[in-house]
Amino acid sequence: MEIRIRDTIVAGALGGLLGSMVEGVLHYLSFVTGLSKSSTLHITQRVIMHQALPLTGLTLVATFIGFVGFGALFGVVLAYIFQRAGTDYAYIKGAGFGLLTYFVLNNFIAPLVQPDLDIREDAQTNLVFFALHVIYGLVTAHVILRVSHREARG
Repeated sequence: MEIRIRDTIVAGALGGLLGSMVEGVLHYLSFVTGLSKSSTLHITQRVIMHQALPLTGLTLVATFIGFVGFGALFGVVLAYIFQRAGTDYAYIKGAGFGLLTYFVLNNFIAPLVQPDLDIREDAQTNLVFFALHVIYGLVTAHVILRVSHREARG
């Protein structure tokens, strides 16, 4: 069964939701295994709750819901970029969009909400953030392409 969605906002939100779920799970695993010193979930937690709490139980669930909510919002932006600029080279656009979210998070949001840990100073953590944001952009682009209704042009 193939799903086609005509609404740009819904297609983008679904893409961003699934992309951020993949990114969030991988980011949490990279933190738990010691691959990175922080995760986007930690940053999201401070945006939502204004404090650093252990990411366990209810706190983890609430943070993850907020994180995928932000991801869905950014997915809508990518869907509108596709609508406006077309879907040629969609995966390159998706990866570039993931890099844009990485740049915004690392340079503006993270220093405001997590000033005690500058992820830009740790190469390994920075590389994890970089790679997972690219994965977010690629997954989001893929889902948007798969579910978007494309009208025949003639």
